[in-house]
Amino acid sequence: MTDKKFTWIKVVAAAVIGALLAILLTECLGLTGSRGEAFMARRMGHEKLAVYIEKQQESVDAMNDLNEAYEAYCDKNNMNPREDSNMTVWMNKDTDNAAKLYATYKKAEEASVTAQDESLQKEFSSNASDLERAYTKASTGSAVLWSGVIALLIGLGMAVVLERRKTGKILLCTILSGVMGVLSGWFAQALYTGLIPEDSDSMLSLLIRGFGWGIMGIGIGLIFGLAGDKKRILPKVLGGFVGAFAGGACFEFMTQIVTSNAMTARSTAVILTGVLLGIGVGLFTRHQDLGETKNP
Repeated sequence: MTDKKFTWIKVVAAAVIGALLAILLTECLGLTGSRGEAFMARRMGHEKLAVYIEKQQESVDAMNDLNEAYEAYCDKNNMNPREDSNMTVWMNKDTDNAAKLYATYKKAEEASVTAQDESLQKEFSSNASDLERAYTKASTGSAVLWSGVIALLIGLGMAVVLERRKTGKILLCTILSGVMGVLSGWFAQALYTGLIPEDSDSMLSLLIRGFGWGIMGIGIGLIFGLAGDKKRILPKVLGGFVGAFAGGACFEFMTQIVTSNAMTARSTAVILTGVLLGIGVGLFTRHQDLGETKNP
């Protein structure tokens, strides 16, 4: 009875461990963000496009550093950072720091433009549409690979608890979890790039990101429902969807509102997804016999 009572707690813990391993693996291998896009561009044979992606990110980082320093100066001196004239004041007052940051940004921006031109001319015969399509494919491939790894390792952690001593089921659930992660990554990216305009509000982005991740949760819930008590498939599917939806929404919320640090946003979202997926799937397993009563 004690083992059954705390099965769902073990599932949550296992899902979180899987999430942490996934974060460590994807960050160390460079499968996230612009690094992941550059990785996929190289796998596609577009080395110069990969360099452009990297240089573009360096330009974005330099711009963020410039803006953060400017906004910090405005906060310190009770100035409105949205007034253009205050940028001139900052440049004149905080001369050395402002000049250094601005020079760094301009250098990074010029390197980004140069890298883009080289890729456009030498890899895409000056066809901007071809470059854009290749960039989109690299971005989609990165998202697909990342979400696949996340789902696979979270699924592995949950499978070890729910299907212990059943090596075949553990392997099957893990592989299928990874497959669902790949599918959800592709679906989420298609939704995100196809339905969200550049001037979209954050709520629409949050809902679409959450729904895309929710597909992964539905798949994982279904997999573990089919592997266990068939009567509990629907609760597990619903629990999986809610948990993954919340994780995706958290990712969008963290990225747009809480922090500009993408790694912090990703890590928080993945851990929360692991927690809520574990709760959603594991809680309904609390009174389940795991097949031991029927198959002693």
